[in-house]
Amino acid sequence: MFANIVMVGTDFGAASSVQGFYVISGIPPGNYRLRVMMMGYKSVEMPIVVEPKSDQRLDFELNIEPVHGEEITVTAERTRFKEQVEISRTNLSFREIKSTPAFIESDLFRSLQLLPGVLAQNDFSAALIVRGGSPDENLILLDGTEVYNPYHIGGVFSTFNADAVSDAEFLAGGFPAEYGGRISSVLKITSKEGNSKNGRLTKNTWLAKYWDISHGRGEISALSSRILLEGPSYKGGWVFSGRRTYFDQLAKIYYLVKDEKQNWTYYFFDTQFNIYSDLNPQNRLTFSSYIGADRLAFLLDENLLNQTDFNWDWGNQTTSLTWRFVPNSKFYSES
Repeated sequence: MFANIVMVGTDFGAASSVQGFYVISGIPPGNYRLRVMMMGYKSVEMPIVVEPKSDQRLDFELNIEPVHGEEITVTAERTRFKEQVEISRTNLSFREIKSTPAFIESDLFRSLQLLPGVLAQNDFSAALIVRGGSPDENLILLDGTEVYNPYHIGGVFSTFNADAVSDAEFLAGGFPAEYGGRISSVLKITSKEGNSKNGRLTKNTWLAKYWDISHGRGEISALSSRILLEGPSYKGGWVFSGRRTYFDQLAKIYYLVKDEKQNWTYYFFDTQFNIYSDLNPQNRLTFSSYIGADRLAFLLDENLLNQTDFNWDWGNQTTSLTWRFVPNSKFYSES
């Protein structure tokens, strides 16, 4: 997403969308050199021939490359710079979410609370108050599917694992009619796509053709344990992320040491799964699923003749299937 594609020596160019698509139109016939660039990746350049009234589809894959530079000494006073600013639209990448000051661990909603016009109810709430509205006036979309209650522990943490977020587009006003039904803001979250290269299984096995794994990562924080797995699948890729708190497990150790009976338990968990397949250059199918829940239970009365239990199951489950159809440069359809 957001790569720069330019025709060298001309004013023609474009930037790729969140899905990685770009269109450059109105190019006069002739011979050109096309260059694809992005910070942190090795640029790709190739010659192309543009013929009258023709369409060309060119797909690129950039390899990661460290950014090299020389030492710079700044001696002049700071000057005011010009930058195009979209007041009501903000995009946050995975890297920006992870680098934001966090409460225990990285949290998308905590990052958004640092933006102008966005407030929190208090220091212990991740709920978004946008320009004076209430939290239920915000539309939260995960891969196009609405999530109604995106909070854990009554609003202390959001339900989205930062490791599984590729991009978050936040609209604090002036959003299009397609996002009707909310009056404060729109948060459109895009899940990561799995790495479709560098599978670890032996290539001549039948399983590697349909399912493979290329990368795995686990983290332990003061709040939870997290895992992220990704790899190639049939003509595409998949990614799975999971997060679970272990406060209930620590409590078990505490009561075991105290030699007391534990009459309660509490934990929350999140899982996200995304898999896509490029059936052909024009068609892609994407399946996305999310499950998150808070589990609270305790024994109100230990009297065997009048035993009373309390069980609270709070959470979200979403499932979506997306079909993307791009027959040419003038038509884009997503259902």
